Amino acid sequence: MTVPVKQTKVGRPSKYSKTLCREVLILLEQGMGIKNATKQCGISYNVWRQWMDKDDKLRDAYYKSKEAGIEMLISSLDERIEDALEDKNIPMSKVKLLEVYAKNVQWQAGKLSSKRYGTEKQTLSITDTDDKKIEISWASD
Repeated sequence: MTVPVKQTKVGRPSKYSKTLCREVLILLEQGMGIKNATKQCGISYNVWRQWMDKDDKLRDAYYKSKEAGIEMLISSLDERIEDALEDKNIPMSKVKLLEVYAKNVQWQAGKLSSKRYGTEKQTLSITDTDDKKIEISWASD
């Protein structure tokens, strides 16, 4: 009669827990990027991706949290613009900063949720020193 050999797992034990996943999702809902959220929670982005690949519910919760995060970023932008409009004399540097911030939020929203915030056609234009223009355009999903 042979005695079954107990197999032991090799490597570090997984940090996976529903509490840790919820912490990451909360940070995403607040508008934080996934790499910063996972780092703050003490896991790597690659580990997070592995967890999402194995768990359809976690993947769905991730996408819902990202959409909530986009709404948070847009709301924050609205507040910043409203605050700036209360100033009688807005410095041009502040106007430019708000413009760059708005474009960044728009870009993030378009990339993270292209069906909701993206445009049908996007174009990238590059002009060289001789005013020759190269345009690259693509359609969103």
